[in-house]
Amino acid sequence: MHHNTCPVPGCAAPSSRFSPLCAAHRRTQARHGHYAQTALDLHELKPYLAGISKRRKANPASPAWAILDNRWAALVSTAGGILAEIEAGRAFSRPGKVAAEYVRKLAQHAAPEDIVGVSLAVLICARKQPHRFKSDRAVSFQLVRRVRGLADTHAGTYWSPKDKRMKRVYRDACPQAVEILGRWLQDAFGVAAIQLADLQDREKADHEAAKRAELERLSEAIAAMA
Repeated sequence: MHHNTCPVPGCAAPSSRFSPLCAAHRRTQARHGHYAQTALDLHELKPYLAGISKRRKANPASPAWAILDNRWAALVSTAGGILAEIEAGRAFSRPGKVAAEYVRKLAQHAAPEDIVGVSLAVLICARKQPHRFKSDRAVSFQLVRRVRGLADTHAGTYWSPKDKRMKRVYRDACPQAVEILGRWLQDAFGVAAIQLADLQDREKADHEAAKRAELERLSEAIAAMA
């Protein structure tokens, strides 16, 4: 019997049997990628999702969207190939198999445009608000969590006696599979997210510069009235 305590600052709970973390922090780490990471909710993503949607509507003919949609299609194809090989008898790691199954379910229940949009939104958020994520692993976990939320197959409902209504709950994913899927999604959309975030910064800087220039012209015009 051990008497170690959880190493998380401020936590005096005993370490769990197979981890230096206590049971609660171990569950959080398995669910969110870091023991101190909190869930990234849709309210936080709303401005990023809106920005992506606005840009897509303003530039519907841009080849960028087709390229991004095709990257998701390629990932779906890769996952399908993995599952086909497994069904044919090839040995494969369980986390890799589960990650491929996640992709297949997403492809069956969510639109490519939504998957691309949510992926970009999370990754842009991570670039704009790095303090919101406790680690790179936490970014991957929040990315997968939000993308998996697009498919109803990854959620269940239960009756809450306290709230007296049905509540929605997402099933916990296999942590090793989440790491794999997170890596796949970042490989597919990470560069585009960085470029879009940088484009937003340049547009914001240009807008602010234009406002300053307008104020300077206004000041000069008023001064010329004297």
